[in-house]
Amino acid sequence: MAFHFFLQALFFFSGLLCLLAAAADWEWFFTTESSRSFYRFYTSVRRLCLRRRGKSVSHAAPSRRTLRLIYAVGGVLLMSLAVWFFWLTCRAFAYTPPFF
Repeated sequence: MAFHFFLQALFFFSGLLCLLAAAADWEWFFTTESSRSFYRFYTSVRRLCLRRRGKSVSHAAPSRRTLRLIYAVGGVLLMSLAVWFFWLTCRAFAYTPPFF
């Protein structure tokens, strides 16, 4: 059962990191290779959608503000999932944490 709690904590702190990076606009976070690959993926999907609609693709690159919003929403979702999984795990194992 400790492994479940470890994974839930990992989810929660990953979401917290994403949320804090988006709120503080950390330069080091948005210039990492994983952020750049997400940026390229988002740009290619947006270009594909714009081409299908017959619009110009010159403005397909997302702004920094858009990326920050996406990371903030993703962080909130990760933290919410961690709390929900924690609640389900406690219910499944009939475990009452000491802080409830």
